Amino acid sequence: MGATLTALDTREAVAAGIATCGREPHPAADYGFMNQRQLNDPDGNILELGFMDPVAAAQGAEALTNQQV
Repeated sequence: MGATLTALDTREAVAAGIATCGREPHPAADYGFMNQRQLNDPDGNILELGFMDPVAAAQGAEALTNQQV
């Protein structure tokens, strides 16, 4: 079985999973430049979904550190 890559917003993906009997066991983690979500499906599979802002990734960790000061 192969993997299929689709471009969905993490909010859309989790909402679709919950609508089909999945559950989100933890609240979303939002780090400003990146967010992460987890979805558990009825078969026991755990999906970790994440998004990182490509502009923030290109700027590197130093830019984030400078913003937090």
